Amino acid sequence: MRVPIILALALLLIGAPSVMAFTPIEHVPAAGDALDLAPQGDAFSPGATAGRASPSASLIVWWSVLAVVCTACLVALWRRDVIRPGSFAKLAPRDLGPWPSIFWLMATLALLVVGTIAAAMTMWIVGVDAARPEAMTTRQAAIIGLVHQVCVLIAALGVVITIGRMPPSRGLAAARDAGLWFRPRDIVLGFAGIALCLPVTLAASQLAMMIHRLTTRASGETLAHDTLRRLVHDADTWAWVSAATAVLVAPIAEELLYRGFLQSSLLKASGRAWTAILGTSVMFTLMHASVTSGWYALVQIFALSVGLGIAFERTRSLGVPVVMHVCFNAANVALALAMHAK
Repeated sequence: MRVPIILALALLLIGAPSVMAFTPIEHVPAAGDALDLAPQGDAFSPGATAGRASPSASLIVWWSVLAVVCTACLVALWRRDVIRPGSFAKLAPRDLGPWPSIFWLMATLALLVVGTIAAAMTMWIVGVDAARPEAMTTRQAAIIGLVHQVCVLIAALGVVITIGRMPPSRGLAAARDAGLWFRPRDIVLGFAGIALCLPVTLAASQLAMMIHRLTTRASGETLAHDTLRRLVHDADTWAWVSAATAVLVAPIAEELLYRGFLQSSLLKASGRAWTAILGTSVMFTLMHASVTSGWYALVQIFALSVGLGIAFERTRSLGVPVVMHVCFNAANVALALAMHAK
């Protein structure tokens, strides 16, 4: 079963440039627009033949290399029994203590409420017109984002401390057994995890972009996230504050919220790791819909979330998906700046 699936994925990725080569589109994008992380140069240029895309050798090489690396990662994960059906059934579930699913769900909802109230109050303080939130300045967006993430992080840490003090009062050992912990080796495991996850996430993103272009005859947004767009187009101090928040604060707050609490709630309720991972990934993706442009950008977020969820359940330490999330956001910031250096 695994060989046909992996070969089909490889053939789809490698054959995509050939399909795109003969697909007319209404708009020929500037260099780098066709693929979010595609190599610069002559892959797509403003001087290309009007009315049709003309992928160059560099673009074909890009897709081929991505196909090979993505396939290699999937094979490695399958052989290590990481993504095989039933692989989680061989492992004992994380020790979520005596607390029922509703406890973890209420913790999730509490953090969402805290974040919403913090963002709303900050919007009022900095003078954002609630009727026209899209008109907020880079400074306002940076302040709102920072306050929102910091408040969620503080509330999440409060929940972790509360868990240790609740009966049977096991202290931080309760949080550690539930996976809400960080170990020094999580840094290494996080780097290894993102090295395996990123090619698959990137392949999913590129396939979604290709489908978008084939069905709409139009190019998509190169920078599909608000923070990246502000960093590139309004490269001032406040844009860098937003970028720093996305790289250093948001991964910790979001992993505690989604993996630490929501995924634990679904795991406790269903008893199935895959159900918890996929359910959490759906919510994680939907919550990012308001800051992304186009459905194709959400495909990458969903694929990333699945990878983060798998890493959490396999390593039983939240530090691993946090490191992976930090690396992913940092890579997006770096690549956005590199692609638009001109």
